[in-house]
Amino acid sequence: MKLIDVEVEWYKGWANEPILRLFVDELPKRDEYVFDEKDMMGHTLYFAEHECGTVSFMSHASNNERGYGGSVFKLKMKDGTTREVKGPWSSRAGAMNLYFPHCVDVIIHQQDGACGIASAISLSLARKAAKVAGVQLVQKEWHDDIVYRIET
Repeated sequence: MKLIDVEVEWYKGWANEPILRLFVDELPKRDEYVFDEKDMMGHTLYFAEHECGTVSFMSHASNNERGYGGSVFKLKMKDGTTREVKGPWSSRAGAMNLYFPHCVDVIIHQQDGACGIASAISLSLARKAAKVAGVQLVQKEWHDDIVYRIET
C-alpha cells in the first residue's frame, strides 16, 4: 500500500471529531493479516497489523454471534493455525488501544475509487499521515478509551 495523499475531514458544523482521510493505491487482502488474540471479560479480541500499517480488529462473544450478519471469518493466527470466528463485532481503535499496539481510526480511499472505507492504521503510519496533512495527533483518554485527536 502506497500513501498518495492525506486530508483532514474537519466535519465543520457537526459534533464529530476530525478524522484523517488517506488516499492509497491499494489495500491489503484480508488473508494477508495475521491475528493475535486476547480474552477480555467474556470476549475474545482479535487484532492484526499488516506490514503496510493498516490494522484489522474485531471482538467476539460466543453468546452473541450476530455481528456482520453472522458471517464466518477465517483468521490466520500468529501461532500458525487458522481460526473460524462466527459473527464477530467490529470495534474501535480507542478500545483496542487498551490491549494491543496503538492504532487510529481513519477513512481510506483507494486511488481508483471515490468511496472511502472506515478503517484503522498503526500509530506510526497515522503520525506520518498527520505530518503530510500538516496536523498533529495528541493522545487523549475518552470514555475509558485511549484515542488520538487531531490538532493543528
